[in-house]
Amino acid sequence: MPEGSKENTNAEAFGLPTDRFEAAVEALVELRDTGRLLIFLTRRGSVKLVGDIEDFRQEYIARAKDNSIDQEQSKKAQDEIRQLTSVIVRIPNPDSILDYLERVYREDFPPTEDPALREEFRRRQAPKIDIVSRRIVTDAMRQRARRLATAVGACVEELDCEVVSEREDSYRGRTVNDPFLRLRLRYSEGSKGDLQYIGYFLVSFEGPEANVAPGFEFECDLADIDLLIKRLNDAKRRLLRLQEPKGEAP
Repeated sequence: MPEGSKENTNAEAFGLPTDRFEAAVEALVELRDTGRLLIFLTRRGSVKLVGDIEDFRQEYIARAKDNSIDQEQSKKAQDEIRQLTSVIVRIPNPDSILDYLERVYREDFPPTEDPALREEFRRRQAPKIDIVSRRIVTDAMRQRARRLATAVGACVEELDCEVVSEREDSYRGRTVNDPFLRLRLRYSEGSKGDLQYIGYFLVSFEGPEANVAPGFEFECDLADIDLLIKRLNDAKRRLLRLQEPKGEAP
């Protein structure tokens, strides 16, 4: 069946045509490589795309050569890439990925339906799996997935930010007019989490971060932010040094 046929485009499972999908992937890669987007794998296996959706839309428009692409279409493209990335990170074998996706979209492929529809689904998804495997998924992401699967401590999920412009302390009779931030660090609880990885059957498309991830709050101003950046940069340099290839012994 052709990619644009009515029968196929009615099923959500088929997603974007391959050329549109590849254009969206290339837009993400450009943003990632220029430091404007972070592809973040959570402990639950969901992939978060941390960046400005408008930046993505503009890159997507340029590569798809279609000025009519809006933010809603851009979000749908990101969701398809994000969901497929979540699966590929955990399941290295393409045939197993297709089997898993068939189970996810089983309502679109009931057993009584013509098997040609399932075959078409696999045919349409195969090049997308190849594109994401080559352009999005990295060895570092797979290594992170393996580490997170065995984590026993808390793991970072997200960082929320609230700007406070004024605070009235009625108890002490004081007013603070200088703006500051209230940050909330969201995390999953390692081995105490509500869902552990068992093989690849528990890959999460959405993750718990939006509603149930625990967290703790702390206040900070510019001095606190400077300290956090300094300490995190120092820690990052130490970790990068440990990851550098070791030279051969003389």
